[in-house]
Formats: sequence, C-alpha cells, structure tokens
Amino acid sequence: MNGEVSVERKFSPSQPGYGSEGCRQSMGTTTNNGARRFSATELGRTVGMPYSFDTMRYLKDVMRRREDIHTMRVMPKTHLLAQLVLLEQSGREMLIHQERFCRQQIAHKRDDERSKREEQRLQQKNRDRLEEMKRKQVEELAALKEGVTSFQRQIDAEVKEKLRIVCMLQPRMNVAAAVLAEVKNEASPFLLLPELMEEEKRVAKALKADSRYSKSSADSGAVPHWMRTCVAGSFNVAAILQDAPYRATVDDAVKVTNAFLRKVVVVRDVNDRSVVGWVHVRAGSDPATLATELVRLPAPEELPDQGNIGVVWPKEDFLELSRRAKANNNVETQQLLQSVLGISSASLHCVGLTTHEFSKKEVDTIGSLASV
Repeated sequence: MNGEVSVERKFSPSQPGYGSEGCRQSMGTTTNNGARRFSATELGRTVGMPYSFDTMRYLKDVMRRREDIHTMRVMPKTHLLAQLVLLEQSGREMLIHQERFCRQQIAHKRDDERSKREEQRLQQKNRDRLEEMKRKQVEELAALKEGVTSFQRQIDAEVKEKLRIVCMLQPRMNVAAAVLAEVKNEASPFLLLPELMEEEKRVAKALKADSRYSKSSADSGAVPHWMRTCVAGSFNVAAILQDAPYRATVDDAVKVTNAFLRKVVVVRDVNDRSVVGWVHVRAGSDPATLATELVRLPAPEELPDQGNIGVVWPKEDFLELSRRAKANNNVETQQLLQSVLGISSASLHCVGLTTHEFSKKEVDTIGSLASV
C-alpha cells in the first residue's frame, strides 16, 4: 500500500553460496497479492543478459506499480466489507436499542397501568371514606337534632312547671311561649325568665300566706285575699312581658281596724317609686254589701286621690253587682250601687297595662295550687 512491494536480502560475493543455483532459487519471495516476486538478478537471468543499475531500478519500480494495481483492485472490496461490517454493527446496535426501548415502553406501560390501578384504588377509597364521613355526619346531625329537640322539650316542660302560676295569671298573653322564644334567641338579653321566676316566688309566697283564711268562716274563705294577690301578680306579669317600668303591690293603705279592708293594690314606678294608680279589690257572695262597705271606707291618706282607679271584682261578682244596681228598688241603695258600679271593672287598667279578668273559680285554683 505504501508503494513498496518487498524487501530483498542482499548478499555479498564473499558470502558462502553466493551465485549458486540453490541460493538463487531461495531468493525468490512472494508479493502482497500472493504472486511470486523475482529479484532483478533473477529477472536478468531469465532474459539471459545482465542489466545495468538504472535499468534494474526502473524494472523494480515497474514491478512495484504492477503489484499496486492488484492492491487497488482489492481495496474497494475491503472497504465494502468494512462498510458491511459497520452496517451490521449499526443494525445490531439499533436492534439492541429498539429492544431496550420496547422494554422501557413495556415497563412504562406496566407502570402506567399500575399507577392507574393505584389511582382508581385511592379514588374508590376516598369515595368510601367520603361516604362514611357523610353517613357519620348525618348520624351526628340526627343525634344532635334529637338532642336539641329533647332539650327543647325538657326546657318547655321545666319552664311551664316553674311558671305555672305566672302562666295562669295571664293566660291570654302566652307567657311560656314568650319565655321559650327568648331562651332560644341567642341575641336576647335573657331577662324574662329570671324576672318571671322571681314574680312566681312572690305570688306563691303571698298566696300561701293567705291560705290560712281558706278554713275561715268568713265570706268566700281565702278567695277575697287571693283575689288581690292575683290582680297584682297579673299586672306585674303584663309589665314584665311588655318591659314596662311599673310594678303592683298589695299595701295597707286604709286606716281601719279590719285588716281585710285596709289592703289595696298600688301601682308604682320602679324608678322613682312614685304612685301612678291604686285600686280596691273585692270578692264575695254578696257584692252589694261589699259595695256598701266600700263607700263608707275613709280615703287612703298616703295615696293620691287622682290615682284612684276604682274597684276590681271577679267576673261573676261584677255581673251580680250590675244586676243588683238595676233591680234594687231602694233609690238610695240603687244610687250607691250605681256610683260603685261606675268605678268598677273586672280587670285593672293602668298605664297601658291590663290584668286578666279572673273568675272566683280561677282564683281558687291558683290559690290552692300555691298552697300545696
């Protein structure tokens, strides 16, 4: 390939065997393409004449070029073989790469399927947990609602039990409903219940104290005494429900020896304790006689005359007094009864507040309940 075909060994004439036939035959070598190479001496012997140095050099150059021709013929095949080998290696590497890529794709597909299965499992788990949470929340809300309902029923029962007398003093004002509405309202000042409970205690204490007259031989027993307490309590309940600054009490105002006749119901302002009104309360089997006694009573010295509201009677006594005032034949008695009837009523009306119109039966029921 470098332009040199062979390297000849040179022998000097003094070396043994130089010039012999065997030695000259052994001087022949092979070329790169497999053909036998001849030296210049052998070439000269072949043609039968010796050559000069220049000729031998040129012949040697021609022989090298001739060998290069064979080499150039073989080189394209060698290059082609190298290209084929390279293509085979490239194809093999490509197959290996494709196989690796396919394996990676299979692995990725398996990972994707595994991820999808895991995602589906987690989604199902989350759905199950969410459903379980919703179910528990529904159960908790139902239990809480049941607890609230039970608490409300309990509160209703307790309020009605603690305010039994108060509710009977103003049956038309629906006292229990008003108190329960305030209890359930978180923004309310929560004043009705304690004030009504205190009024319940005061009324119950007064009714129980007057229950000693229930066994008395006096007219109607303890009902006339209970009637005063019921009128005052009914007025106070109305004032509390309407948030009015007034309260009614039963005071000894008339200077007489009879303890029953001394008592009147007085309405005062809670701020300055000034009297805004006062009223007599009467109840009995003979309203005409009670009216006659009432006219003969002296006026209270400590109460203003302009504050006198009149007389409050039970409903049946007021109707009986009206009938007696119309049917009495005595002119003087009739005028007296008419004057008393003119200032009489079945309920107390003062400063925009009205008491309940009691009957004797209702007063007796309330007094008996407080006396137990």
